[in-house]
Amino acid sequence: MRKFILFFTAIFCLNLTANLAAAPLEISQPDKVIKAGANMISSNLIDEILYLGTDGSELDIYDIKADKFLEPIKFRTVKTHFSDEEPAKIFSIDRLGDMLLVLTEMDYNERYLYVFKKENDGWSEVSNMHLANKSAKKAFFIDEKTAVVSDFGNEIYYIDLESKKAVFKHKFSIALYVDFEINKTRDKIAIGAESGVIYIYNLKTRQTEQTLNFFKDNMYDIDYKNDVVAVGCIDKQAGIFNGTMSYFKADFIVYATGLSEDAKTLAYMNGEESDILVYDIASKTKLATVKTGQQILNEIYLSDNGRLISIAYEKEVKFWSVK
Repeated sequence: MRKFILFFTAIFCLNLTANLAAAPLEISQPDKVIKAGANMISSNLIDEILYLGTDGSELDIYDIKADKFLEPIKFRTVKTHFSDEEPAKIFSIDRLGDMLLVLTEMDYNERYLYVFKKENDGWSEVSNMHLANKSAKKAFFIDEKTAVVSDFGNEIYYIDLESKKAVFKHKFSIALYVDFEINKTRDKIAIGAESGVIYIYNLKTRQTEQTLNFFKDNMYDIDYKNDVVAVGCIDKQAGIFNGTMSYFKADFIVYATGLSEDAKTLAYMNGEESDILVYDIASKTKLATVKTGQQILNEIYLSDNGRLISIAYEKEVKFWSVK
């Protein structure tokens, strides 16, 4: 009888240990918190440098490995119909080698595209150009001489950075623009419309390669890595395309998504308090819940080793470990 009890006690302990090991993490304490100079409306993470576009006429630059802010890039204040001195908004940031591309607001809601070059410990302005379209939303380098810019009308423009002129444009649909991302090799973009459709567009051939019907309603933040697309939706879901469509439920509108670099793990905003759910995509296993306590998130960065960065329209950036 005693052996029988010991045997089943051992089995129970093994099952308990296995269940505990498989239980998803619940995390409420960040590893680190840093503060930008103003509320953040855009960002980009490239080679362990975090670029933070604010609504305070400033692009803050944080070196993750060195754990310090570098010299920021400051822009002049702008004129509006209500004031002669309002801080400018930084709408998007991209970097290619030692070149930086920044899309900003200027006087009376005009859009300007700036190019900077890395010099010693700072950035020097190479050029700036006025964009005819006031609804320009995001810009990426295609190469050192060409940028691709999106606008609210779901159109993209190729900008020759030397002549400062639009040399090609393409409209995807009559539905309004949501977001777009460029892949690592800079030959394709994933661009979304409020109709719930994402287009995979080849920047070299200038052809749409795939039309992905994710949802029937409005979408939000797109991520695009290793030919995998992630997107959030007003319909309380995050969608994934990695050859096939799959969906992950949420309790609230999914305003932000993030893929790991290998595109095997998905993180997305969940709930009114901006929790983040982390899932293994293949098995649909929940790995972690991160209780950020932040405002509505506008960006999530997830590394292969489990570091997660959450960014919202506020000054604080939070770093988490989800493995």
